[in-house]
Amino acid sequence: MIYLEDYFPNGEWPDSIAMDANLTVVTDSARNVVKVEKAGESLPWLSTLDLFYGKHQYNILVRRAREADVSITFEPKGKTYQTVQVAGEINGWNPANGPMTFDGKNWSVNLRLNPGRYQYQIVVDGSWMLDPGNPVKVPNGIGGVNSELVVGEKLGRTVEKVTLRCGLWQEGAISILPIRTDSFVTTFAENEIFAFWENKRIPFVKSKDSNKMKDIVAIPEEAKTLKRSYIRIFGTKNQFWTNDILIPLENGKPVLDAAALTESDQQKNVIYFMMVDRFLNGDTTNDAPLNDPRVDAKADFHGGDIAGLIQKIEDGYFDSLGVNMLWISPIVQNPEGAYQEYPEPRRWFSGYHGYWPVSSTHVDHRFGTDQELIDMVKAAHAHGIKVILDYVANHLHAEHPMIKAHPEWKTELYLKDSVLNVRLWDTHRIGTWFDTFMPSLDYSKPEVVEFQTDSALYWVQHFGLDGFRQDATKHIPTHFWRRLTQKMKQQYMLPNGKQLYQIGETFGSRELIGEYVGSGLLDGQFDFNYYWTLKGVFSGGEKNLQRLPESMAASETAYGSHSLMGNITGNHDMPRFISYAGEAISNGEDPKEAGWNRDVQIKNKQGYQRLQLLQAWLLMGPGVPVIYYGDEIGMVGAGDPDNRRDMKFSGLTPEEAETKAIVSKLAHIRKNSMAVLYGTTQVYVQGNVVAMRRQYLGKPIWLVANLAPRPATFQFPELTGLSEAKMYFGKGILGEGEVLKLPGLGFEVVG
Repeated sequence: MIYLEDYFPNGEWPDSIAMDANLTVVTDSARNVVKVEKAGESLPWLSTLDLFYGKHQYNILVRRAREADVSITFEPKGKTYQTVQVAGEINGWNPANGPMTFDGKNWSVNLRLNPGRYQYQIVVDGSWMLDPGNPVKVPNGIGGVNSELVVGEKLGRTVEKVTLRCGLWQEGAISILPIRTDSFVTTFAENEIFAFWENKRIPFVKSKDSNKMKDIVAIPEEAKTLKRSYIRIFGTKNQFWTNDILIPLENGKPVLDAAALTESDQQKNVIYFMMVDRFLNGDTTNDAPLNDPRVDAKADFHGGDIAGLIQKIEDGYFDSLGVNMLWISPIVQNPEGAYQEYPEPRRWFSGYHGYWPVSSTHVDHRFGTDQELIDMVKAAHAHGIKVILDYVANHLHAEHPMIKAHPEWKTELYLKDSVLNVRLWDTHRIGTWFDTFMPSLDYSKPEVVEFQTDSALYWVQHFGLDGFRQDATKHIPTHFWRRLTQKMKQQYMLPNGKQLYQIGETFGSRELIGEYVGSGLLDGQFDFNYYWTLKGVFSGGEKNLQRLPESMAASETAYGSHSLMGNITGNHDMPRFISYAGEAISNGEDPKEAGWNRDVQIKNKQGYQRLQLLQAWLLMGPGVPVIYYGDEIGMVGAGDPDNRRDMKFSGLTPEEAETKAIVSKLAHIRKNSMAVLYGTTQVYVQGNVVAMRRQYLGKPIWLVANLAPRPATFQFPELTGLSEAKMYFGKGILGEGEVLKLPGLGFEVVG
């Protein structure tokens, strides 16, 4: 289903539509929708939907799904069960989404899944268990194990069989080179390369000059008239997609120097997220803790405010760190009093976090004023830093005037079977309440969609913000996000010639996360599935390092090679990475209760080195790095709210100071490297060493990381002329034959 308003926000319907002969289109102009269906026997791996508006033609890439048919079978071995289900990464860990059927002998379910690895369990009459028919078991990251389903072969490569990279650029053309894989080199036919300039397909040419540029893409002359435009290249070979390539152009020439990039080039984003209340108290006159004896100090207001953010912007903290986008927690007015959460042990909390809105347009007085927010955004922009606001669209607090005026806007607190509809994250994903005092909104009502999208737009138009982090994305239907994005384009982006960025939060499968990402939806979401792999590999809990390239390949397949997905060091809803890497909490421990009941502190200082390795991988890798405040120094913390301690700016230990210096240096390397920002990605595993090569128009940069506490070596996979390369950190020693020697838990950037 292709919604044309995603590409043409004013809803223009084309004069005509064309497609590959093996595909057909079913149009619905009333809904502005085109449905693409199979028509012939040969389904192409890549094709285009061609739209004609007068003399103008636009081409939208259409890719064949890579899903494969898979079945899971459970043998009851003589036992009788009423219900058997499968729950796992395949369906958001929701048993209701995985019912199995009984044929008189076995229970089974048929699935269609993309290539990858999927953890799961069997649920028999409500009891969870490993699949007794599957010998493959893997750690779940929290002290237990799951069964694992493997779909597809040759996992672990960036792509199947062939990786595209761009080689030379000469006089208006870019060469396309296949990387040697599986001991063969291939070239491409015309229908195997799809290149686009500004949503228009451009020619792929077989050059006669085989010594220099064999397969080339010609840059249109029209590109010379635009300061910034983009070339996008997609390939298919051996019945698989290749990676995709993204090349920014400036007046028709590829950008070779990252200094030429501007704020509109979203690939350069490095996000820093802070809880406003816990960051810095810049104005003590607005402090207003509840001082309610029912509320523990950890759950009360601590005094952080907008004035504190202004102070750290103006003293250059973020400039020095190398971040260029601030994600601030919600600052909308929250209730004045305390509320008791529904689940046991039913603790009391204040609204210090900002996620309980009682107004849709007012800044909470404990954080500051409207003018301070305007001043903060202006100060950030003066430093080349963008600001995105954490926006709460899913729910309003029970005290919100609109909920009181329109109780029909709420979803039902009790379901038809009298089950309390609270925190049913997966079984009632759309409409479940976060707590009994926080009703979710019923987005089947158009007036609710209009109210909340207008409220979001108010913050951009009134305060000059640069976009949103969208809370609880998966709990809101996609038509809300489509309407919000349409309004943002129509009323702000197009009239002002400015890009806004939206990143969402969804815990679930890559397929579910990807449903909310697209031209007319969100720009990206946080890639939690990738983070779980990173956490296991870099904390030392996952010993099979092939999990890393496999997870990267799965994310690249799901979201693309140059997506704007957020890759996190952690966030405010989970224990901090260093708490595991530094043995502050154990995998089998309840992290939330640990944070309430004991003083959680780092026991093993190797945790700092492991955190540095994680930071290096994120800041040198594809996607948008997201640094959770305090992770630049290695702040510890168990579950919420222990992971939201007050930020520490002075009195750093040697390990904290070193970690901060490394993060800063990595962020500045990223900022100045086209290979890191736009390069193709390849990952290599040799023993306990993982390496990542990023390459842009023939220029590579490497990150090589030793995940073992003892020294190790890495043999570069091909002679790359690195003898003259720069060692950015001075930790590695490059020996003869291009062998890099690294200390234990050390890394090097080579380029």
